[in-house]
Amino acid sequence: MKLNIKKIYGLAAVAAACFLLKSSDVTASEIPAATPFPADTGVVQASEVSGPAVAVDENVSISCSSKTIGKGETFRLNLKNAGDDAKVKWTSSNKEAVTVSNDGDVHGISKGKAVISAVFNGKKYSCKVKVTDEGLEYVQYELQKGETLRLHVSGIEGKVKWSSRNNKIAKIVKKQNSHVCVKGIKNGTATILAKKGKKTYACIVKVVKKEKSVIYLTFDDGPSLTSTPKILDILKKNNVNATFFVINYDKKGEKQIKRAASEGNAIAIHGYSHDYAAIYRSDKSYISNVTKLQDKLNKTLGYRVWTTRFPGGSSNLVSRRYNKGIMSRLVKDVDNLGFSYFDWNVSSGDAGGSKNSAQVYKSVTKGLRKNRNNVVLMHDFSNNNKTIDALDSIIKYGKSHGYVFKVISDSTTAVHHGVQN
Repeated sequence: MKLNIKKIYGLAAVAAACFLLKSSDVTASEIPAATPFPADTGVVQASEVSGPAVAVDENVSISCSSKTIGKGETFRLNLKNAGDDAKVKWTSSNKEAVTVSNDGDVHGISKGKAVISAVFNGKKYSCKVKVTDEGLEYVQYELQKGETLRLHVSGIEGKVKWSSRNNKIAKIVKKQNSHVCVKGIKNGTATILAKKGKKTYACIVKVVKKEKSVIYLTFDDGPSLTSTPKILDILKKNNVNATFFVINYDKKGEKQIKRAASEGNAIAIHGYSHDYAAIYRSDKSYISNVTKLQDKLNKTLGYRVWTTRFPGGSSNLVSRRYNKGIMSRLVKDVDNLGFSYFDWNVSSGDAGGSKNSAQVYKSVTKGLRKNRNNVVLMHDFSNNNKTIDALDSIIKYGKSHGYVFKVISDSTTAVHHGVQN
């Protein structure tokens, strides 16, 4: 699953450790090595914590005074003339944006700035690092065994050479549409490398065991000021998370989306508009409906969302009124663009047959099945009290019957309906 910023902070130590090891053959319990990266050519003398650079030793200098890199990009800093056995303490002023290993390997984590400092013989040497939006979509990722993650990149043009530092844990595979993916093989941690010219990018992939009986609670058509906050309160109280397939939103709705994401819930794309006549008029109008919301969510969340759900589901018949055969084309189009689309295999009926909370509860609990991914369709449109009133009981039922609750991530195996148009 895609890690939130707290998990990224925690895994920064893993990223740093990955560059310490020099062998690519490790066991599942070891951290794979990263290749050494060439040092930059700039030179700056030692400086204090604040103020301009001050020369303190003409023989020792840091290999780079400032550098702009992309997400996931790595490079090595070193102290020139300090000696091979020099004891240098490397630190980052902002580990959420940039990490540095004990050997000076720098790793861009998320958009932001940091000062990388090296203390040697009581003197401090510094390099300013700025991380841009360009680069890898995922810098750290938790992947269940057997799952496949599409490796999205942004702003990296041309051919990229992908490799894994440990194919026994996670290996590079290609899908039919030529998208490069990484597949989880067995428990452990692997470094996935992407090389383009002189630049090297790294993603730390942690492979964990696959859960057998999973409930994915999903909510369509939000955010709503009357329903979404109550749903989030119930989820938080029960220490579970859900996936919200959202539509266009205003400033108040944006606060709900940010809250949902900050509490560990997943945000996915339902579409900028839910107007069937408008979105299913043509292939172009539908794709625009998805990418327009993706762009807006990127500004809200700081990352691009690649999970989507067709209004009405991929099996909808309403699209026939506006464009015959459009769904058969769209399921291929969204996949070719890099999106993963999700239908559902458990329906709450809260937008149709279920008239009260008791019926919502019954529809969900009767639809659950062990040893599979149960994707539950619910809604957080305004004043959906029947779902709100049933949610706590549904969660308690799932926990007491041996299910685990997870959010849909970009590597979750999708549930698809049969296309009927």
